Amino acid sequence: MPLKLNVDANWLPGDWVSSNLAERVFQPRKFTLNAGANWNLHSNWRLILNVENIIPHERTGINEYLVDGNVLRLKTELSNLRRFAARLEIKL
Repeated sequence: MPLKLNVDANWLPGDWVSSNLAERVFQPRKFTLNAGANWNLHSNWRLILNVENIIPHERTGINEYLVDGNVLRLKTELSNLRRFAARLEIKL
């Protein structure tokens, strides 16, 4: 068949991780959905199209530090952007 399609979905749940007694980090859940197409236009020509992160979303990461009995909390907004790629391969 001259056209091949693929879809890839990944999900990672959010969770707290302690790196030491004075620091812990929250990694938010992460979901990515990617798709691609591989099209043989001719026996020597191939077009490859990819879309990464079809459903972009923002996540909030949290770092907590214990300093002199107080908790210092740092929030970070993490964004995943949609990416498009196209490639044409020609065999000489």
